[in-house]
Amino acid sequence: MARNEARALARALVERVLTDRAAPLYTAADVIAWAEQNFWLYDTGQLLTFYEPQRRALQHALARDGAGHFIYHTVVWSWPKKSAKSTVIAALVDYVAEHVPRAQIKLLGNDQRQADSRVGFYVRESIRLAQKRGGRPGVKISISGYHIDYPNGSRIDMLPIDPAGEAGGNDDLIVFSELWGWRHAAHQRMWEEMTLSPTKYGRAQRWVDTYAGFVGDSPVLEPLYQAGVVEGKRVDDDYEIYANANARLLCVWVTQPLLPWQTPQYYAEQASVLTPSAFARMHRNQWVTSESAFVPASWWDACAGELPPLRPAQPVVVGIDAGIASDAFAVVAVSRHGGRVVVREVHVWQPRPGERLLFANPHAPNDPATPEGTLRALARRYNVVQFAYDEYQLHDLCSRLAREGVGWFRAFSQGAGRAVADKLLYDLIRDRRIVHSGDPTLREHILNADARADGDKLRLVKRAGEHKIDAAVALSMAAHEALRLNLE
Repeated sequence: MARNEARALARALVERVLTDRAAPLYTAADVIAWAEQNFWLYDTGQLLTFYEPQRRALQHALARDGAGHFIYHTVVWSWPKKSAKSTVIAALVDYVAEHVPRAQIKLLGNDQRQADSRVGFYVRESIRLAQKRGGRPGVKISISGYHIDYPNGSRIDMLPIDPAGEAGGNDDLIVFSELWGWRHAAHQRMWEEMTLSPTKYGRAQRWVDTYAGFVGDSPVLEPLYQAGVVEGKRVDDDYEIYANANARLLCVWVTQPLLPWQTPQYYAEQASVLTPSAFARMHRNQWVTSESAFVPASWWDACAGELPPLRPAQPVVVGIDAGIASDAFAVVAVSRHGGRVVVREVHVWQPRPGERLLFANPHAPNDPATPEGTLRALARRYNVVQFAYDEYQLHDLCSRLAREGVGWFRAFSQGAGRAVADKLLYDLIRDRRIVHSGDPTLREHILNADARADGDKLRLVKRAGEHKIDAAVALSMAAHEALRLNLE
C-alpha cells in the first residue's frame, strides 16, 4: 500500500510539473494592466500608476524566448531611493500569486522585520485596502502578517535568513530585499541555497530589490553588479538596463532620477542632511567605499573663531574617551550657545612609546597632569551638568568619581547612540554650528577620522592604528548631550 501511495504521489508531482510548464507565462503588459486596476498604494489610497521607465524595465525583465521561457532567471531591480522600486516588485508578487495556481513565493530579508517591511508590507496593505472596498475576499492574511494565502492555492511567505531551513524549495518567485547589506557567511549561504528548481526552469525568477552597496563589503550584490553591469551589455538605448545572456541575468541599474516626484528641491534637502557618500549611494545608486574622510579640513577650519563668553553657572558638558592604558585619553568640554556648540577646553594625554598612561595619581587625586585631576578641576571650574563617557575603559574611574560626588557621569552608548552622535557632529561641522578656538590636537584628531557609512548613519573610525581620534569621539558625545539636554 505504501509503495502504491508513493507511485501515486510521484505521478501527481509529474502531472503538476507538466501542467505548470504548459501554463502560459505572464508578460509585463499583463502585470501592468492588472496592477493599475487592482494594486492599491498604502500611503495614498490610490491605485498604482506605472511610468515609462518602469514599464520599459518590466518589459525587459519579463521577456521570453522562442520556447516561451523567461530569458532572465535573475533580475536585479536597483533604482535610487524613493523610486518606488519595492512597490513595483510588490505589484509583480501580488500578480503572480493571484494568477499562477499554487505559486510558491518567498520574500527574504536580513531578518523577519526587513523581510516584511518592504515588498511584503506593500502587498499586504494593498490587499487590505482592496478588501475594505469589497474586493479580493478570498485572500487570507495570517495573524502575524508574514503569510498570505490565495484562493488558487498560492502562498507568499516573508522569511528571515535561514539557509538550512529554506533550502530545497520549488519556488515560482523569490525576492531578496536590500542585498547591499548581505555581507555575512549566512547571507552568502542563503543566496546559494535559494536557487531555482530545475522543475521550474524558465518559469521562475529571482528578483533582487536593492540599491548600491559598499565596495568590498557587499559580497553577494557586488558579483551580480560585476556580471550584469560591468561585464554585461546595455540592452536599452534610453534607460540603464544591462544583460548578461550567459548568466541569464538582467540588471536594471538606474543612477538618475526618472520619476516626477524626484525634484531638485527634494535632492537639495537630502544633500543637506546626508553625507556625500550616503547621498551618492542612496540617491544616485553609486557604489561607495564604506570608509572615507569624516570631514574636509576646510569645513573644520571654517568653524574656528572667537568663542562667545560663558555666562556664570552656564551648563557645560564634558565628553571623555579613552582606549587601553597604552593609548590616548581625551577630555573635551563644551557649552551650548543657541543652536551652536562651543568647544571650551580640550585635553589629550598620549603615553610615551612602551609606557602606560596613568589615569589617576592615587597620592594626589587633583594632580592636573592626570585625567582624574583634570576632570575634578573641570567640575570645580564649570557648572558641569554631565560627564559623558565611553564605558569600555572608563567604568572604574567614572564610577568612583560619581560615588565621590564629583558630578553626574553617564555611560554613552557606543552602538546606535554613537552612530547618531557622530552623524550629528558631521552636520554641526558642515553647517558651521560648532565653534572652536583652533586647538591643534583637536584638529588633528578630527582630520585623522574616517567615517564608516551604514545607510543614513555613520561612525567615526581611525584611518590607521597610529592616527588618534579620541578627542573627536569625546567631542561627538559632548556635543550630542549638550544639544539633547537643551540647557543654555
